Amino acid sequence: MNQPIERARLLVVVKMPATRFGVVSFLEREQQLEICGTTGCPNEARALCEKLRPDLILLDPAVSGNGLTLLRDLVRLHPAARPLMFAAHGDHGSVRRAFRAGARGYVTQHEELGAVSTALHKLRTGVAAMSDSVTTAVTHGFSKTSDASELYGKELTAREREVLFLIGRNHATRVVARELGIGVSTVESHRARIRAKLGLRDGAQLLAVAQEYAARNPEVTVMCPLEKPPLPENFPMNPHVEALLASDHYEAVRKPGFLLPHRKR
Repeated sequence: MNQPIERARLLVVVKMPATRFGVVSFLEREQQLEICGTTGCPNEARALCEKLRPDLILLDPAVSGNGLTLLRDLVRLHPAARPLMFAAHGDHGSVRRAFRAGARGYVTQHEELGAVSTALHKLRTGVAAMSDSVTTAVTHGFSKTSDASELYGKELTAREREVLFLIGRNHATRVVARELGIGVSTVESHRARIRAKLGLRDGAQLLAVAQEYAARNPEVTVMCPLEKPPLPENFPMNPHVEALLASDHYEAVRKPGFLLPHRKR
């Protein structure tokens, strides 16, 4: 999702003809958008998505039930597409469910069409997008459940929350690894576990959720590697302690009367 698109092809899927006409008329003036198809029918939306392979999809969920099934179908038919939900409501739960189903952005129909244009251009440049009113709703939701593990009903470890936060700050995997003092493969493993726990389909959904999480939790503490204290020469240790002190993360604990077993020489 991160690659920008110079001139994005847009499929408009909006239920009401008058609303659809107004949206199309407004967006036709955008030089970096090309409207390749319009419809208010779910089956036709599926057919057009498969045939036209649009870069962006403006989707009104009212076209079919709550829109999530249609959204999943469109993403399945054309995984590279970047869907923007154009919904009547932007409550916290609806936004969360839409992103988990494959949306890359969310705006409401109560806002000016400029908000739609702004969100589409963000998606075009590879950035997840939410309008101001949706952001406010999400903020309210996070104020009740600011922790990602509470929000998604799954438990994230402290390390996974740190990785999620750094991803949300738009850090590449190698940068996350450097910040946390761990290997790139370890970061990839954390990413995979986060996606599995939160039910996220791909990296784009992970980025959108991570950006949300980082924005609402600016004071997340990231534990960086501790500096290893100098050890006396010929300090006797057993292999287990050596492995502990050689690891990326450890906590040195000194207790009175605690003796490290000597290693035979």
